[in-house]
Parts: sequence; C-alpha cells; structure tokens
Amino acid sequence: MNIDELKRNWHVLGKKDPMWAIITRSDKKGNKWEPEDFFKTGENKIAQLFEFLNDNGISVTADSAMDFGCGIGRLTQALASRFNYVAGVDIAESMIKLANEYNKHGDKCRYFLNTKDDLSLFHDKSFDFIYTIIVLQHMRPAYAKSYIKEFVRLLKPNGVCTFQVPSRFVGVTATPARPTFARRRYNDLLRLAMNNFKWLFKNRAYMEMYGIEKEEMIAYITGLGVKIANVSLDKSPGPQWESYQYTIIKS
Repeated sequence: MNIDELKRNWHVLGKKDPMWAIITRSDKKGNKWEPEDFFKTGENKIAQLFEFLNDNGISVTADSAMDFGCGIGRLTQALASRFNYVAGVDIAESMIKLANEYNKHGDKCRYFLNTKDDLSLFHDKSFDFIYTIIVLQHMRPAYAKSYIKEFVRLLKPNGVCTFQVPSRFVGVTATPARPTFARRRYNDLLRLAMNNFKWLFKNRAYMEMYGIEKEEMIAYITGLGVKIANVSLDKSPGPQWESYQYTIIKS
C-alpha cells in the first residue's frame, strides 16, 4: 500500500465510522461509540503512559507535544491537558475535520493534515514529546522508519518519543505469516482487482497490518544516534501480534 492508498483508506474510514476505525472494538462497530466514552479511553491511555514514564525515571518537559496519527484527537485532547501546546497530525482529511470539531482546547491544540511520507511541515527541534500508538502498524515498514527518523529530527534536545510497532504476527493464518505483512497474497489479489474495477471499490477501505522485528527496530533506532530508554511488550494490536513500545531520548 503506497501513501496515496493509505490516505484514501483512512479518509473513507474517517467518513464512515471514525471512532471504531481508531478503537476497533467489535461491540462499537457501526458508529456505536459514544464520544464521551471514546475520549475517556484517550485520557486513560495518556494517564497510563505518564505513569509508565515516571516509573521508569523518564522525565518529559511539559511544553510542546505531537500526537502522530491523531485521528479525531482521542489522545491529542488528553495530551493538551498536560502540555502548553499540542499538535495532532493525521493523513486523513475526514479525521482532521472531526478532530477540529471535538477540540476543547482552542489554539493550545492544533491539528495538521499531512499527506506526505515525511513531516517537513514542522521545523527541526519543535517538540519536547512525540507519541504514537496503533498507527505505524498500518503502513509499510519503509514509511514507518521514515517517520521515526522524522520524529528524531523534530525532538528538542533531551526530548522524548514513545512509539509502538508490532514485531511479528503470531496468530493463525492460512498461509505462513511474514513479519512485515501478514496478508500479502490476499492484498496482491485485492490490488489487482482494484486496478481493474476501481469504481466498485471507491467507498471501501481496508486496514493493513505490518510489523518490524524487534531486533531490526532496535538496530535502526541505534543508527539514528538516540538513546533507547525503554523497550516494553505492548498489547494494543491484540493477541495475534507480538508488539513492542519503544521510548527514545534525543541526547
């Protein structure tokens, strides 16, 4: 899936069932999330995150933060209660539109549509903290690595970035799973069908799942010249994936 396909898929998901697309609980499919309950999950997640950071002796300057892959602002709004300024970034225009509608923090919280495979809309050393979860898993590993490199560029000195990436598929599959793409054969056929019958698929959207092996990710992060403060198991993609949360500090 290239960046244009990624943009199209999430724009469609944002129009059809945005909250379920972000937190895919089976009992909430079909626009059954109540906004109050949905945003409460974001508050709980950020509270857990900062408890984890404190427990591991990782301090964060509470000035500026980025929520990458912000969707409609589930985590961005929670971060805005802890930072002087927060930027939410997403690839889907439909998600950004809703995020602005749900924004309760005025100019303290701003949302940005970014449809490129970099974050060149921001200057170097712009943020004290960058967070992303259940986002990088939906794009090709090459794009995920490119964005992680951009996170490092955007961090201020001593800035902290916490991100999550699946390592490998461990669920049951009809064909042997590869760590970078659990459903490669299926999607090759789907892409062929879409190229020939695009009019049939214009209102359909798909969530792809990718992973990067932990050893490969650690080697990549190390090559970026940052300190790896913590690597922890993460259960957010569900039981079919072995996943990790990485926390890095820019020296």
